[in-house]
Parts: sequence; C-alpha cells; structure tokens
Amino acid sequence: PKNEWQPAKATITKMISKHNLSVASLGNGNGSRETEKLLAEVIEENCNEFSYTVLESAPAEAYAKSTVAREELENSITKKFYAAVFLGRQLTMPLEELTKIRLGSFCDIKFKKEINKTLFDKEIHSVAEECTGEVGPDINTAPATLLQYVPGLDYSTACKIKEWRDSGGSFDTRRSIRDIPDIDLETWYRAAPFVRVKDAKNPLDMTRIHPDHYRVAETILQQLELKKEDLKDEEKREIVRTRRDDLDLAFFEDQFDMQRPYLNEIINELADPWPDPRREMNRHVFRKGAITLDKLSQFEMLEGVVQKIVGFGVFIDIGAAEDGLVHISEISNDFVENPYDKVFVGEKVNVWVIDVDPDSKRIALSMRSQESAMRAAQKREKIKEKQLSREQARQKLRDAHSKVPVADLPASMQQAKSAAGKQSRRMEKIKAFSGRDGRAAETDTTTKENTQGESASDKSHQKGGKGDKSNNLLERLRFAAIEERGKEK
Repeated sequence: PKNEWQPAKATITKMISKHNLSVASLGNGNGSRETEKLLAEVIEENCNEFSYTVLESAPAEAYAKSTVAREELENSITKKFYAAVFLGRQLTMPLEELTKIRLGSFCDIKFKKEINKTLFDKEIHSVAEECTGEVGPDINTAPATLLQYVPGLDYSTACKIKEWRDSGGSFDTRRSIRDIPDIDLETWYRAAPFVRVKDAKNPLDMTRIHPDHYRVAETILQQLELKKEDLKDEEKREIVRTRRDDLDLAFFEDQFDMQRPYLNEIINELADPWPDPRREMNRHVFRKGAITLDKLSQFEMLEGVVQKIVGFGVFIDIGAAEDGLVHISEISNDFVENPYDKVFVGEKVNVWVIDVDPDSKRIALSMRSQESAMRAAQKREKIKEKQLSREQARQKLRDAHSKVPVADLPASMQQAKSAAGKQSRRMEKIKAFSGRDGRAAETDTTTKENTQGESASDKSHQKGGKGDKSNNLLERLRFAAIEERGKEK
C-alpha cells in the first residue's frame, strides 16, 4: 500500500537468501497481481531458483478470524500474520490446515441464504470424513481438529486423545488407543482402520487393514513366503504385486469366511500400504513470473488452475492479469453436457492458447487435443474474417451514400420519415419565420396548442350541454307514460 517498490524487493531478496527459501505462497485476494509482479522482478534479477504459487485466500481469512489461530500462535500477532502462516503451512499440510476452520466458510455469502444450512453442514462433514479416511492421519501427531473427522470420533473424543498425548502418553499400536478411559470398544472398532501409527511395532498398523483381519493378512504373507516386517521394504512389496495371482483365494474364502472383493482389498493394501490419493493430484502451479497478453502465442501450452465453473465453460488462471476461458465445446474431445462432470475448482489442468484479443483483454483456451485445438483456432479465424468482411462492406455502403448529393436522390429518400425529422423541420420553419431563438418559438407553439386545446374543450362542453337537454326530455317522456298508466288503472 505504501508503494515502496525497491525497498520491498530488497527485503524479499534478503529473506530468501537468509532462510534459503525456494517457494512462496500468495493469496488471490486484493493486491495479489501487484505482489506477483514484484516477485517476478525479484526472481528475474536475483533469485532464478525461486518460484511462487497462488492459493485461495478465503480459507486463510477464515483462519485469521478463528480462535484456533489465537490458541496456536501468539495473541500479539495481527490477523495478516495469521493468514500468512496459514498460506505457508497449506503447502505442506493442506488437510490439517483446512480442518482448523469452519468448513462452511468456503461457501460464498450470496449462496448461503439459498441452501439448507443443516443439510449443507451434514454433507460437508461427510466429505471431510471421506477425505480424512482416505489420507489416514497419524494418531501421534494429528491435531484434534483433524481427528474429529475420523469416522467414529467427534471433537470431544479427539480432544481427549490429544490430552492423553500431551500428558506423556503415546501410541505404539492401534490397540493401545483402548488405554484411554473414555474410548469404548465400539468407538475404537469404528475408528481403528482409519488412523495410522507411524513407526509402529506391527507394520500392519500403518495400513488400512482392520485389526480383526490381521490374521488374514499374515496368512497371505506366509503363502508368499514373506513376513510382516517385509512391508517396510519396497522390493519385498513388489513381490506381493507380482505374485498375487499365485494366491489361492478360494482357500481364504473357506478358511476365514471372507468374500473375494475384501480379500483383494487386503492384497492391494499389502502391495501398497495406504496409498495417498494426493500423490497424483498436484494442484499447485509454481511460476517464476507473470504472463502478459503480448507474450502469449497461439497454440502455446500452459499450466493453469480452475478458478470458476459456469454453464458455458470454465475460467482458468494461467498467471495473466485476466483469467482465460475454456468454452464448454473446448473442454473435451467428447460431448460435454455439464462442465462440472469434467473439472473441479482448484484442479490443475493443461490448456492450449487458441486466441488472444488484447483490445478486449480476452484469452480463449482449449483443453482438447492439439489437433482439435488447432481446428478450433482455424474456425475462429474464419469467423473473424467473415465478420471483418461484412463490416468492411457495410462501411463501403455508408461511404457511398454519404458521397451522393441530396438533389440526385429520389424524393422518398430526401424527406425524413421519422417523427424527429418532421419536428426538426417544423422547428426550423418556426425559427426562420419568427427570427427568435428556438426556446421562444417553442413557447409560442405551446401557447398556440393550449389555445387550441381550450377551444376544443369548450366545444365539447357545448356538445355535452345538448346531450344533457336530450336526456332531460327522455326523462319527462318516461314520467308521462307512467302517469298515464296510473290513470288507466
């Protein structure tokens, strides 16, 4: 806000070299474009290895206002520092940070009044439970705000687990969670397969296999001539993947009364213990500078992040001042009925630049294959050429009409047919006749019209008088007829 550009660049360069930083995270709120430009100059001048990424600022602002931020950090720190800490930790621990705030704060204010709050909170809590179960928090390090979304646990139970850890207790196996007095057997039974114990005595405690089925997993490993401790070795786990077809699944079905789909899940878990779904979902796009429209070239491939989804397409942040638009017809080679079926907000995508219009600051992008994107670009060029030729033809006609003298035109074209044209000619005649300004002439015209209106109203009143006389005559005749009938009776 102070616009101290050079001192800010010097401070950032000093911090990067002092702390050996490699990445910065920015919020996409107010001033984010200016900050990107500042970092781009720092990277270009001094720090070629440095990069930055842009994150959503709404969760950081919600965290800065929460009580969790004041409990974790010092109360003397301002809300801006709370938000900065959240943005930095979101790069390394995204799920832990997002569960520290009320998940309903992600919803835009203008939509909150249009939805059922109870159903919304229920659905978003269900999604949080599903994500937490897929990732599997470490029971010894996860905060209570994350453990509350473990299936079977709630916030009060998660706080008791944290208090147990803070008092000096730790968990070396899943079964040691039962040592906490307030956790009963049912709670443990539901939550056990969704939490992991890092560096546990039993390597199966680092998998999603339920403790009741450890015996099945050990028997499978015995048939493959492996031990539980071999699960820590990547080469030994490769044996499970290559020799899984040699297993007699019918034997396990009869021996342990277990269905084949569940047996396959246990084998998958032994081959790859607790795979993190986020490994193939790198949503962060790291940049070294801002992109300007004059630097964009047609058929250039860029990385971007989905910012907004609408009915007619998707807006992508590619690092330029304006977001690019992927029309619904350019999202996929196949027919797309709803853009939400193909992408989600925050997804990292690769796009082709098919058109750039610097005058209107519009960027047309495509997510289709390169050949399809080239065909779409050629089609747009043909449409532009047709529009340009039509506009040129119209302009030629306008120029030709403007050069023709009025005397050479037909009589129908010389006379204006609009009411405005007639009024203008009338005013010109009045001005020429009276020799006064238009306002005085207009006043005379208004006076004349008022006089005519008064005379017309007088005539109507006279007619109305005659009408009244005729009505009176009819009334008299009616009364006379009634009197004659009475005399006859």
